[in-house]
Amino acid sequence: MLYNPAVRRISVDRFLLPALSGVLPFMLYLATACRDIFWVDSTELMLVGQALAVSHPPGYPLLTLIIRLFSLVPTLALPFQLNLVATLGAAGSCVMTYFIVKQLTRDGLAALFSALLWGTSFELWQQATALEVYSFQALIVSVLLYAVLHWSRTSEPRWLALAFLAFGLGLANHPPIVLWIPSLLVLLLSTPAKPGARLLGFGLLLTALAVCLYIYVPLRAGTPGAASWGRVNGLSELLQYVTGRAYHYRLLAGGSQYAGAQVSGLPALFGRQFLAAWLLAVLGVPTLWRRSRTLLFSLLLAAAVVTVAAVEYNIPDKEGYLLPAYFALLVLIGCGYAPLLRTRSRIAVAAIGALLVAIQVVAFLPIQNRSRLHGLADLSDAVIADLPPNSAIFTDDYSLYQGLRWLQSDGKRLDVLVVSQYHLAIPGYLDQLRRSQPLPETALDAASELWQKASRANDAAFGEQAKSTSKRVMSLLVRDWLPSRRLFWFPADFSGWPQEWEGLGLTMRGLCYEIGAEDTSPDLDSPLLPPSRYRSTLYRDLETQDLCRRLAATASRRGILQLAADNSAEAIRDFDLALQYFPDYPQAIENKGLVFFFSDQPDSARLYLNRFLELEPTSAELPKVREILARLGS
Repeated sequence: MLYNPAVRRISVDRFLLPALSGVLPFMLYLATACRDIFWVDSTELMLVGQALAVSHPPGYPLLTLIIRLFSLVPTLALPFQLNLVATLGAAGSCVMTYFIVKQLTRDGLAALFSALLWGTSFELWQQATALEVYSFQALIVSVLLYAVLHWSRTSEPRWLALAFLAFGLGLANHPPIVLWIPSLLVLLLSTPAKPGARLLGFGLLLTALAVCLYIYVPLRAGTPGAASWGRVNGLSELLQYVTGRAYHYRLLAGGSQYAGAQVSGLPALFGRQFLAAWLLAVLGVPTLWRRSRTLLFSLLLAAAVVTVAAVEYNIPDKEGYLLPAYFALLVLIGCGYAPLLRTRSRIAVAAIGALLVAIQVVAFLPIQNRSRLHGLADLSDAVIADLPPNSAIFTDDYSLYQGLRWLQSDGKRLDVLVVSQYHLAIPGYLDQLRRSQPLPETALDAASELWQKASRANDAAFGEQAKSTSKRVMSLLVRDWLPSRRLFWFPADFSGWPQEWEGLGLTMRGLCYEIGAEDTSPDLDSPLLPPSRYRSTLYRDLETQDLCRRLAATASRRGILQLAADNSAEAIRDFDLALQYFPDYPQAIENKGLVFFFSDQPDSARLYLNRFLELEPTSAELPKVREILARLGS
């Protein structure tokens, strides 16, 4: 058989390059994916998926059902296996990126470059390594854009039907996909062939059927022992749930100062996504301008609308919301790279493309590698292991709450009642809570009153009202339960050192505080997580860095208590332990300097107190420290 270069090229473009666009990112994600439960919403999604329960609004029914399917075939450690849902979603979006850029440029190599650049971009890689909703949404958005582009080129009804279905599935996964509606309308209305009423009706039916997945929410809300958010009764409550009524107060919250800070941070956020490859977007704009001005305008509009919405939504972990904006601009980068490949220096251009991808891998790998992270699991184990039988623990640390629930779902320490302060203003959550512990009726009335007022309240004020109600309900529960069980508190904010809560004394017990303890002597010998495993210099991720800082704060406070009891040697031991966790922890450095000062070791005192001034140049402790240094100097 004669060798045919054309057949070989077709095989490469049709099979090899698309396969590489998905397999290479997947292998990268597989190597760096988290093997354990992870922070924020990740563990909650695992819990509700396993139990077919309901997560926080809007409920994410599509992702929940997918997680449930993955949990039925346990071939790996379950957290690792469920994290691979995000991995597959991200890798799938890379494959779709290949087909989108290939359709626009007719160049398989430009399409492969775009897919790999997208796969190694900062935010997609991060979302691919721990279970979350955003990487799967990236897959849906890429399918949607591909289907719309194919419809605009071919006018084949099946592609428009796929676009409607993808949009409906996107709504069932994460409703902010509605932000793409203006861009999609621009593309559809610019197509010469207009869809007939019959095709539009069929498409809308597909969207409606996909959105009907939200029926899952009222059917499974209130699942015993699993759901956090309780019941959802009636169409009105379902609409409030799906539209995130509890979060509306965050929109435009913070005023112009907040918005200004967010806008000023956008260049850094966008810049780190594709690093030097952003230069190719400069070429992509004129390329698309010549090829399809409508598509250029549509992509820029999508990026702008998504970015503005993310900026105005006052939520801490908003980076995932910007993922569709990065994707829209990535298409521009791919279109800018393709013309360079048509020059005589095609091999050199291909090498430069490979270098740009490699730079991203090398730059981001230390931060993105979550394969050795077990911080939430270890913290949850350490907290719950120290609690006495039949006790209760309150926490406003959402990640820890989910981590403790994960341990209990595995049958550990079921005698401990774990209470989320975050949910105490929600009547459905209180309904679930009283299945395991009697609640005062005044607590239920307080939560119900909040939501009765919510329909009339200003959204901007709702957040503060909810916080106030949560605090009031917790106070009622604490005073009602205190006579019959020991109560503990784990605050998310560990920067302060509270001595009392609502008039009740707080006593240090390991990583927690006991509320209203009869024995008010602090526990100074409770084992903390090993510093050989949790040293801040070993990690680059913010969550583990924060855990190391918390451990350092706990050890430092124990040292202060040892010092107050005239145990200088033990105090130094605890301050040294704090510095093992976090070598530049300012409070431990200052405290060591003070101990050396009062024990007549001036050289050591100077060393530590000067180091404290370097680390904390604006601290309120500055006058005291400078006065001591002046005395040492004289």
